[in-house]
Amino acid sequence: MKKSAICITLATLALAGCNNDEKNAQARLDNARSMYEQNEFFAAKNEIDSIRILFPQLETGSLWAAISMGVVLFIVVSVINILAVKRKVLSIWMHKS
Repeated sequence: MKKSAICITLATLALAGCNNDEKNAQARLDNARSMYEQNEFFAAKNEIDSIRILFPQLETGSLWAAISMGVVLFIVVSVINILAVKRKVLSIWMHKS
């Protein structure tokens, strides 16, 4: 329950700048997610199908933005981890002398 409330809150915040069609589609998607979480699979599938029928003009996104952001985040976190481990090893090494 807590998870779905957080999802709905985040979705509402993310939709603040969207147009009316996107808001309606997102509301239907949130409704389908809540049905899915309540194990109402047939109703959730029908809701998703109705989104496809009612809003065919909505663009389908590309994965390139998500993949590139994932690669950038991976590199940033890796560099931070390398620096942290290097600093820790050097501090242990300097104190042993």
